This record gives sequence, C-alpha cells and structure tokens, in this order.
Amino acid sequence: MIRAILRAAHQPDTLQRYGPWWTRFCSFVRRDFGGPPPSGVAALGDRLLAFIVDVVDVCGLANAMQAIAGIAHAAKLEFDVDLWRVPRIRLMYKGLTKLSAISRTPKPKRDVLPVTALISFVSSRPAGMSHFDWVLAAAVLSVGIRCIRRADELVNLLETDLSDLGVGRAKLRIVFSKTDPYGRRNLEVPFERGATVACPIRCLDAYIRLAKGRALEGWQPVAGRPLFVSAQGTALSTNKVLEFVHAAASAGGVAGTFGGHTLRITGACVAVLGGMTMEQAMAIGGWKADSSFGVYLRALVGVQRRASTRMGL
Repeated sequence: MIRAILRAAHQPDTLQRYGPWWTRFCSFVRRDFGGPPPSGVAALGDRLLAFIVDVVDVCGLANAMQAIAGIAHAAKLEFDVDLWRVPRIRLMYKGLTKLSAISRTPKPKRDVLPVTALISFVSSRPAGMSHFDWVLAAAVLSVGIRCIRRADELVNLLETDLSDLGVGRAKLRIVFSKTDPYGRRNLEVPFERGATVACPIRCLDAYIRLAKGRALEGWQPVAGRPLFVSAQGTALSTNKVLEFVHAAASAGGVAGTFGGHTLRITGACVAVLGGMTMEQAMAIGGWKADSSFGVYLRALVGVQRRASTRMGL
C-alpha cells in the first residue's frame, strides 16, 4: 500500500525517465549476485557501485549519473531507503559530476522569449495552426510566463490545481516540481488580469471555455483531469509546450535557443525588468535560494538596465 501511494505521488515523467535504470539494475544484480536487489541500504549501495562501474564503461559519465539518481529514486519507492545517505554513493556521484563537467561541451544558454512575440502570436493565429492549438498555446504560454513555471510543471497540472479568486484573479497550486518532487510545499501562485491580449486570465478563460465548456469565473474542477489537454482530450507533453514556444518566437520574428525552461527564464527576467525585486520574483517562481535565479538574470538584467552607464563607464 505504501509503495502504491509513493508511486502515485511521483510525476509520470520522472518514473518514465528513471524506471528503466531500476530494471537494468535488477537484471545486473540477478546476473552477478544471484538474486534480487537487497532491501538493506548498505548491501544495496554495494550493488549499485558495482553496477555503476559497468554503466560508466558502456554508457558514459552522464548516463552513470542518471543511473545513480534513478536507482536511488526507485529504491526510495521500493524499499523506503535513502541511498544518498551512503557516503560512497555521494562521493561517486560527486566524482562523476566533476569528470563530466571537465569533458562535457557546454550547452548553449537558453534565450528569453520576448513578451512582444507572445502578444504577436496571440493577436493573430499562425498559418497552419488549428484554432484549438492556438487558444491552448496562448493559455499555456501566458500562464507559464506569469507564474514563472517550467514546461513539466504546466503539463502536470490538474483541474483541481486551478482556483478562481474572483474579480479577474485566479490561483495555481504547484503540487510537484523539480525542486519539490514529494509535493511537500504545495506552492500557491495567484495571478491577476493583465493589460494586453496576452493577459493570462483572458487567455486561460478562452481556453477553458473552448476545451472544458466552462468559464474561469466560478470554476468548478473535475477531480483527476489534466488542466491543459489537446484537442483529443489527452494531457500535453513538454515537447508540445516547446512547439508552442517556437511558434510564438516565429510569430514575433525572434530567433534563439529555447527549451523546457524558456517560460521560467522568461518569467523571471521580465518580472525583474518590469520592476519587481528579486525576492518577489523568487517567491512567484518558488526559488529557495538565489543561485539558480541569478544565472537567469545576470547577463540580461545588466545589459537592459544600462549597467555600464550606471557604473560610470
């Protein structure tokens, strides 16, 4: 029963990403040790270290790091043991991280999606995009930017995570996120009506009326149903959200490198550039420390706020 509850509490994409490593690990243990993985943390840690040596040789450093994280995640579900408490596991992961950083080609920095591009997208439906996808994309993008959320957080929202606060206001409840996989914080993010066609309340209401046959005002959720769905009624994927981001960038004539964090990066940057303090933007985005937040803002804010002039240069 406990395992079933733990599994239900984890995001589907997390289980899909980590599950195969547990399967491979179980096969390895049966082959080399003659039985299933042990439930004791020390013995299980020994088996994991032996497995990781094979993974490094065959699959490389990055996959080995993912394997450790995946097996530790699965062990928590299966046996309720925390492999991260094993010092040798932590040291192995730390060493792999350093080696990977040395050998890895840096990824290109993700760009901000200008809000003007989103406004252009919402103002005129792109050729070749269905009316439903256009309305859906406007809602996902506007809400994602305003609430400073990642794509995976948006696609995992349920109808019950949305509340109508009345007077042009609403609230999202972020149950599971990358930094809170067990849903302990239940972060609530209220948002309000904006001043353009990309207003999150306006776009969300238009989507809900089209997809759900209801209105945002007096919202009555149905338990267990995804908030954002396709025209076929299925939950969105993060890849679909990324398609929407590229469509909005194209509508605004913007070229750049975009990814699953684009809406979060954009929301953080435009919030600070619009006059919010870092603390206010961090509260919306759910950051507990300013290290990751500062990476998003450091270059952009300095240029946009004419840092050279302010520094007397």
